[in-house]
Amino acid sequence: MRCTRGDCDCDGCGKCQEEEPLLHCPVCGAELMSMDLLYRTADQEIFGCENCVQAVYVYKVIDHVRNQQS
Repeated sequence: MRCTRGDCDCDGCGKCQEEEPLLHCPVCGAELMSMDLLYRTADQEIFGCENCVQAVYVYKVIDHVRNQQS
């Protein structure tokens, strides 16, 4: 059997069974597969992926947000 990744016989490495990354996150550079999540604004701008974006409760960051708005 021929290797799908090169011009040689199959050595059973399994690399042909691995899904290759489709792209990298524009913020953190993480490799992204087809089922990974990207997050975007209402204007369709991507601002991160599930590796670098975190949801937080308002009460945990309210002082920080108020200081930025002042």
